[in-house]
Amino acid sequence: MFFGPAPASEAEARIDAWEATLQRSPTVEAALLRTRARLAWIQGRFDESLAWLEAWAGIERELGRKARLSALEGHYVGPLEMARGRYPEAARAFRTGFDAQRALGDVGYSSTVAGGLAHAVIELGEYEEAERYGRIALEGSAEDDVEPKIAGGGALAVALAQQGRLDEAEPLARRTVELARRTDYTMTQAAALIDLARVLAARGAHEEADAAAAEAIDLLERKEAWALAARAREAAEALRPS
Repeated sequence: MFFGPAPASEAEARIDAWEATLQRSPTVEAALLRTRARLAWIQGRFDESLAWLEAWAGIERELGRKARLSALEGHYVGPLEMARGRYPEAARAFRTGFDAQRALGDVGYSSTVAGGLAHAVIELGEYEEAERYGRIALEGSAEDDVEPKIAGGGALAVALAQQGRLDEAEPLARRTVELARRTDYTMTQAAALIDLARVLAARGAHEEADAAAAEAIDLLERKEAWALAARAREAAEALRPS
């Protein structure tokens, strides 16, 4: 419901309807809070989202679920700060989350965080670091775990392009978009398209880059992911020749 093409307002309405029928428990409450937080931040309601996340974290602390709590920074606060356009804060959150999950022996979930961290440091111009974490996302994730494969592949492609390695970057970016298109993960598809646009712009293919970015923005607007659409428009504008 969060990841797919259903508009965010429709997803929130479904949650409201389900909540009235569910047998309440801390686990159910935690799941609802996490989903509400995600839907709020993609629409730009950041303070509301942070309040939902703090309520969820309180449940996890009370239950002593350290593994669940370790996901807070990397899977929730980091993406929220990316949507907000606060990239240094996003990078800090992703690093904290990555380290927390690796300290617990996790490889799979932390690979998803690595993909997010790679994108955060791209925004900071740290392309060698982005390459490192992009490769961690790709190599640490299971073959069928598409989210880190797409995030890692897209970030790695951008990092390579920014280092002048366009012969490697463009095929990787295109493969990543094709992988994303085989899912119904709307926002993941949009992110892969923005990564492709960045690679194409680095090659000087500005019309094709504009088309990829426009498709990403359209996907995000249909999802009602207004904050993500705003960040995508900023990225598209930055890619146009001055």
